[in-house]
Amino acid sequence: MKKTLAIIVLVSTLGFAQKTDTTAFASKDSIDLHALVDKQIAAAIEKQLQEKLNPMPVVTETKTVAIEKVKPAPVQANANPFFDFIVTQPWQYKAFALISVLILGFVFIRRFILSFTSTSTKALKKKIGLMREEKVGGSKENPKLAKTRRVLKENFELLKQNDGQIGKRARQLNLSKGELLLAARLKLYEVGKM
Repeated sequence: MKKTLAIIVLVSTLGFAQKTDTTAFASKDSIDLHALVDKQIAAAIEKQLQEKLNPMPVVTETKTVAIEKVKPAPVQANANPFFDFIVTQPWQYKAFALISVLILGFVFIRRFILSFTSTSTKALKKKIGLMREEKVGGSKENPKLAKTRRVLKENFELLKQNDGQIGKRARQLNLSKGELLLAARLKLYEVGKM
C-alpha cells in the first residue's frame, strides 16, 4: 500500500513538474522585465558608441553663484545620550525592556529574601539539633562553675533539703534553682530512687 502510494505521488510530481513556457500563460497586460532591461542595455551601448564616433566639443561655462552664509539653528545638546537612545526606540522595545527589568528585579528580591530566611532556618535547625544531642551551644561552660557542678553531682545532701534551702544554696553557689533541682533529680535517677 505504501509503495503504491509513493509511486502515485512520484508519477504525479514528474508529470506536473515539467518545465512550461511561461510566456504562453502570461497575460497580455503584464510587463516583460527581461525584454525591457535588454532594450535599456542596448540603448546605453549604442549611445556610448555614438559618443566615441562623434566626439562633441566640450564647452565650459563659469557661473558665479553668491553663497550666503547660513547660520545653523542652535542645536540643543542633550547631556545624556542614553536618554536620546531610549527616546528613539520603538515602544515594543521599551515595553520589553521594562518587563525584563521587572522580572529580574522580582527574581533578585525573592532570592535575597529566601537566602535570608534559609540562613535563619538553618541556624534554628542547628540549635534544635544541638538540643536533641544535649550539646547546647552558645553559652560556654564557665570553668569556675564546672567544679561546683561536679561536686553537686556527687552530693546527696541536696536531696534532703526543702525548696527554701535549695534557693539559698543556689544563691550561695551563684547557680539557678532549677539547675540544682535538675542535679538532684539526675542523682535520684542514678541512684534508682525515682
